[in-house]
Amino acid sequence: MTTDRPDFTESATAVRPGRVQLEAGYTVDRSDAGTEHSIGETLARVGIVPGTELRLGAGSYGVVSPADGPRRTGLREASIGVKVELPAGRLAEDLALLAGTAVPVPSDLGDERWSPSAVLAGAWTAGAVGLGANAGYAFTPADGIGGEWLASAAAGV
Repeated sequence: MTTDRPDFTESATAVRPGRVQLEAGYTVDRSDAGTEHSIGETLARVGIVPGTELRLGAGSYGVVSPADGPRRTGLREASIGVKVELPAGRLAEDLALLAGTAVPVPSDLGDERWSPSAVLAGAWTAGAVGLGANAGYAFTPADGIGGEWLASAAAGV
């Protein structure tokens, strides 16, 4: 079983057809600006056809404690998307494209607009060591005109 939670790097393999994989996680982010907790981070991965999965994410419960302001709590955006395995060739042992969007929820912590994104996920192994890497782009609806590039990597033994 290959999971996509609770880290930020998505795997390059899809769940097999007819299978449902439920994943959940918890994230804490501490900085000079304050502390942020995301509780739940639930993702349902549903295998549709070989190499393709449907991804349904429930909005996490968030607790934001700014260093200079009142604490806020509420639901974060839900998500919907797909993962499609791609022919890897020489680029990687496994390769997949993830496309999806954040789904707005009424909350002090959630965004009020849809936020589409696309990510290319790759995976490599060398003996007992595995490496996964992602690169992508997420449209940022806050200003209505921009977005942000995304990159992450994870290693495991």
